[in-house]
Amino acid sequence: MLTPAPFYFIRHGETDWNKLKLMQGQTDTPLNATGIFQAEAAAEIISTRKIVTICTSPLRRARQTA
Repeated sequence: MLTPAPFYFIRHGETDWNKLKLMQGQTDTPLNATGIFQAEAAAEIISTRKIVTICTSPLRRARQTA
């Protein structure tokens, strides 16, 4: 039997391509200053949670956010 556990889904922070409304797909674009701020804000919000595992895409923007 599976044990229920909380699941948190956080999308990566903003990139310059997001700001321009461009599709990124697998293009490895980094977070911009706003995206870094967003990732830090998300970390602050979830810092009291007992996170055991983080799964992320290998793309830079996802790894930076994670």
